[in-house]
Amino acid sequence: MKASVWPGLLAFLCLSTATSAQIPSAAPAHRLGEDSAGRLSRVPQAVPTCSVRRTCITNPVFATGMKCDGVSDDSSALQSSLNAAQTSGGNATVIMPPGTCVVDPAANITIGSSLWLQGSGRNGTTLKRKDSSAGGFILKIAADGVTLSDFSIDGNKGGPGVAAGADSITAAAPSDQVTIQRMRFLNSTGSDITSPAAANGVYVSNWLISNNEFENQGLTACGGAAACANVLINQPLGLRVVGNRSDASQHFAIF
Repeated sequence: MKASVWPGLLAFLCLSTATSAQIPSAAPAHRLGEDSAGRLSRVPQAVPTCSVRRTCITNPVFATGMKCDGVSDDSSALQSSLNAAQTSGGNATVIMPPGTCVVDPAANITIGSSLWLQGSGRNGTTLKRKDSSAGGFILKIAADGVTLSDFSIDGNKGGPGVAAGADSITAAAPSDQVTIQRMRFLNSTGSDITSPAAANGVYVSNWLISNNEFENQGLTACGGAAACANVLINQPLGLRVVGNRSDASQHFAIF
C-alpha cells in the first residue's frame, strides 16, 4: 500500500496500554494479534482505541479538492469535504493541506456533524477571507462534539474590498463538547470565536478554548460598543479558556 503524507502534517497514532501490578510467570504478555502460545491468531483482535478524545486520527478524510494556493476560492471544496465526513461513518477527521486557502463568507461554510477539522499547524494552513467579500462568518459550528485545531483563520482586515464585519468562528445554536485549540486568529473584522445571542435556554456547554493565538482583532466600532472580542461567549456552562495569547485586539474575552 502506498502512503502519502502532506508536508508539515504530523498524524499521531495513539495506542492505549494496560498495565498490571503483577504478571504471573505462567501467563506472559503477548503482542497484539498473537494467541496464548505466541502464534498469530486467526481470530479478529480488538484494536485499542484512543483513551483521550481527539488525540489520534481514526477516520481521516483528506480535503484533496482544496488548492490552498492563495488565489483559488476553496470554499466549495472545504464544504464538500465536511459533507463527506458527515457520511463517512463517524469520528471523522477532515485534514486540510498546507497553504493559504481562500474562503468566502457568502459560502456559509458549516460544520454539521461531530468531527475534527485539522490543518498542518497554525503556521502551515490558513483559511483567509476572500477579497471584496460580504460580512457574516468564515466557519459555522452547527453540531455538538466539534474540534478545530492546528490552522489559522485570517479575517483579512484592511484587505481590498473588505469592510463589513465577519466573525471567524460562530456557533449557530446551543452546542456541547466543542474544542478549539492550537489555532491562530488574526485580522478579524468581528469576533474570532462567538456563540449565539443570549436567550432563554440557549447555552454553550463544556467548551474548551486552549493554546490559541489572537492578533489584531476587531473594528473600532464594534470594540467601542463591546460587541466583539477574541472570545465572545453568551451564557456559557462549563467553559474553559486556558493558555491563550492576545495581542493588539479590541477585547480578549466577553462572557
